[in-house]
This record gives sequence, C-alpha cells and structure tokens, in this order.
Amino acid sequence: MQKTKIKLNRNSLISFACVAVIILLFNLSMNWSAQPGFNWHKAFVAVLSVIAIAASPFLPTIFISLKKLFGREKTEENGLTQEKTDIFAPENIFLVAVLIMGLSTMFILPKTIGYVMDDDTHYIRSVSLVSLFDFVKYDTDTKMSEDYEAIVSFYNNMKPYDREFIRSYEKELSDLFKRENSIYTNIFIHKGPEVQGYKTLLGAYDVAYIPQAFLMILAKGLHLPFAAVYIAGKLATLLTYAAVMYFSIKRLKYGKIMLSILALIPTSVFLASGYGYDHFVYAFLIAGYSVFLSIMQDPEKKFKTKDMVLMYLFFVLAVIPKWLYAFMVLPAFFIPADKFESDKLKKTYRIVIASGAALAIAGCIFFLKKGGLGSGDPRGPEGINPLWQLLYITSEPVNSLGSVVRYYVSCFSTEGLKDIFCRYGYFGTGILEPVIIIMLFILAVFDGNPENETKAKTDVVRWVTVGASVLMGVFICLAFYIIYTPFGADTVYGVQGRYFIPMLFPFLYYAGSNTLKNKITDRVPEKTINMAMVAAMMIIYYINLYVLYLSQFS
Repeated sequence: MQKTKIKLNRNSLISFACVAVIILLFNLSMNWSAQPGFNWHKAFVAVLSVIAIAASPFLPTIFISLKKLFGREKTEENGLTQEKTDIFAPENIFLVAVLIMGLSTMFILPKTIGYVMDDDTHYIRSVSLVSLFDFVKYDTDTKMSEDYEAIVSFYNNMKPYDREFIRSYEKELSDLFKRENSIYTNIFIHKGPEVQGYKTLLGAYDVAYIPQAFLMILAKGLHLPFAAVYIAGKLATLLTYAAVMYFSIKRLKYGKIMLSILALIPTSVFLASGYGYDHFVYAFLIAGYSVFLSIMQDPEKKFKTKDMVLMYLFFVLAVIPKWLYAFMVLPAFFIPADKFESDKLKKTYRIVIASGAALAIAGCIFFLKKGGLGSGDPRGPEGINPLWQLLYITSEPVNSLGSVVRYYVSCFSTEGLKDIFCRYGYFGTGILEPVIIIMLFILAVFDGNPENETKAKTDVVRWVTVGASVLMGVFICLAFYIIYTPFGADTVYGVQGRYFIPMLFPFLYYAGSNTLKNKITDRVPEKTINMAMVAAMMIIYYINLYVLYLSQFS
C-alpha cells in the first residue's frame, strides 16, 4: 500500500492563519468590550486562541489524521490493497445518533438542575473545580442548590407543568449570573467569605468532572450567558461519553452492534445529557473491556505493553468515582498466558493488576475505617447505622442476605427493567423497554462470528465474566443495604436501575451464544440491521421524551 504524501502550499497556510486571527480578534473584542477588566477566564480563551493560530499551518495534517480514526475497510483493486472509509460502520452510526439525541435533549429540557438523579451534587462538584480557576462562588449556583428539593418536587408532582414558571426561573438565574459577572470581573478585587470557592468538595471522584469544568471555564471566558455556561458543562458530559464509547465500539472486532445499541439505551443517553459521573464510569469500564476483548477476539494478536497500559488506565478511571465497580475488573486476571507478547510482560502485568487489586481493597478498608460506617448515606431514610447493619448481617446471615438477594431479583421485574432501560430522571420511567430487551437478546445470540470468536470466549474468562456481572449486582444491593437501609429492614433502599447498566455488555457478550450461525445476515446486510436498530432506539427515546416531558405542559 502506497503512503499518501500531504503537501501544504503557502495559500492554504495563509488562509488558515487568517481564519484563526479573525476568530481570535472576534473573541477578544467580544470579551473585553462586554466585560472590561482582566480575569482568568479571558486569559484562558486568549491562550487557546493563540494556540489555534500556532496550530493553523498543521490543520490539513490534523484533519487527515482524524480521518484515520473512522472505520476503514480494505479492498483489493488491480492487485493493490487500498483502504476506504466505511461511513456506515457501527461506531459512526452510533456517534451521529448519540450526538443528535444528546444535543436535542440539552436544548429541549430546562436550563436548571433538578430532573437528573443527584444532579445538584454533580453540578456543584463541577463548579467547585471551576472555582479553583476563578476563586469565585456564584450565588446563582448556591440558589439552584438551595432550591433543589423544591425543583425536584415540581418535576415530580406538579404535572401538568407551568411553562411560564420554568421560563421565569431560568430568567431569574440568568439575571443573577449576569449581575455577578459584572461584580467579579477582576481577579484582583477583594473577595470575602461569601464568595469563596467550594474547596471542601474536592475528592478523587473529581476526575470525572474535569471535562465539564473545562468547557464551563471556556464558556465563562467567552462571557456567555448562564444558559450557555450551563449547557457547556452538559456538552462536555455528552462529548466524553460519545468519544469513549466510539473508541470502544471501533476497537471491537465482534459485538459492535450490540454495544452500540446498549450505549443508546434511553437511560444512558439521558444521563449523558446532564451532570453526573455515571456516564464516565460506564464508558471507561466498557473501554477497558474493549481493549481486553479486541485482543482476545483476534487469534493472531498478543497483549503488548501499550494494550496493558491502556486497559489498566481505562479501568482505573472507571473505578475512581465508584470504587465498588472494581469487582468488574476480575476477568482481567484470567488472560490466557499465550496471549502475552512475552513472559516478562506477563509477569509485569500480573504484578500491576495484583497491586491494583490490593490498592482497591486498601481503599475500601480506609473508607470504612475513616467514616464509612458512621451515620451512613445522609440522603437515606432515618434509622441508618451501617455498623449495626453489619453486625445484623453477621448474626442473621440467612435473613439479611436473603432480603438482599430477593430485592436483587425484583430489580429485574417489569418495573425494574423500566428503571434500567427507560429511566428519564425525576420525570419518571418510559415505555417500550420490551423492544430494547428483544433487540439485545437477538444481538447477544447472533452478533458475532462463531468460527473466529470461540477463542475469545474461553471457558474460564467466559464464566468468570458472567459470574462477576451477576455478583456485581448483588454487591451493589448489599452495599446499599449497609449504608442506605434502616437497621434490620427486610428490603433494600436507594438502589436505582442505572447502577446495573455497566454490567450489561460484559454479561450479554459472554452469556451469548458462540455456536449458533447468524443466517439473518445472509439475506440482510449487517449495516442495514445496525441502522434499523439504531433508528428504533432513537424513536423509542423520543417517544418517551415526549410522553414524560413534552406532553406534560398545560
């Protein structure tokens, strides 16, 4: 295959540089004329603009490099091997679909918190990172946090909704934000305790909020109104989810369609269109599995150092916000010895993965000793005492663990499945989840190549993954039984369907058949099946969005 040389002429470089300069001058003039004075947000935008100018001569090269990220298929023509972009690859169809669904959700729903689970906590954590940049705590954010319970009650109990109330509240936040911007424009002015940043909220989980904080800082630097700054944080959530899932789907050799449909279930897309870290945990956990599976699916491939580093990095990023999901990394301990590039790499890998497991266990012990067994989760009902609950479990293991298992099984009832697949935050649960389940069942059985995929599903890895996925759900229920459920209760409080989403792909992939031949694709191309299923997911998503929100106005 011949390599394509990229030639840059003077005219193209000058044109790119001119565009960059115009963008820079426009941004700076808008910022400084609208808000005199100096602040770090403006400096941030200025630095990015200068970088854009410096990078402008390399834009054609960057563009060509980005094209290589898209799916490509090899063709034989005149005895030469050529590559062409496959625009209908599952990862490309997924990317278009998730961006359309996510962006439309952001602009349709109100520009306030209060309708995505726990989004007050996640929003404040995001702005706490922003406050490290500008050292300002905005009253706009404090007001939304103080009004959170009232807003949640409004979306839960005040149907049909009052459109004018929502608009007036959005305007109140916008006016307050605009007034504060005029006060806190200069970083050198004295700021009293009332405008201190949220320094006490910082924690390891903040790694999931860095993208939100980055775009919010950029939006503030452009002196955009509150609604735009608020949407910027949501946009970062969506882009993070879309990019990581795109990488995961593209990396797989088989199971692409199933993963793309799982990534488009309404609950996941709705969460990825708001503030939170569920999208972060889910996406990076699947990314770790995609690296693992991409090597296992190809008999000729061996694990190299870069694969080990990438997989380990993705799993660590997934576990940092929610350490409980560390148990889902268990299959990585059972990589066959003959899949490593060398014995040295095999030993290094096992030392690294064992060290990670030890750190995870140590972190759990530290969490419990430092205060995890104090008063429990403050959001839970009265009567919570994790220490007493643990003592109750040890003294009455049959009754207590029986309650946990029974509750876990009930999570997959009709209502439980709605909560897993079609949960639209505090707007409620939607419909048509049986259609999604049927599609996933079909894909679990047929989305693969039986002849080449058998080695990817070795007996040990297969049953370890299925077992880990099932037990992960039990551990989630047990954790909430300890920290969120009143002492001695015969049920479990606080568990939500979204907590089971990260286990769906590993479970369905390894529980699915690798012996049945897919005869459907002999008559219907896989691309047609993929696009039909993605279209079905989009229709289901918008039907539920209409039923649960758009149709609820008087």
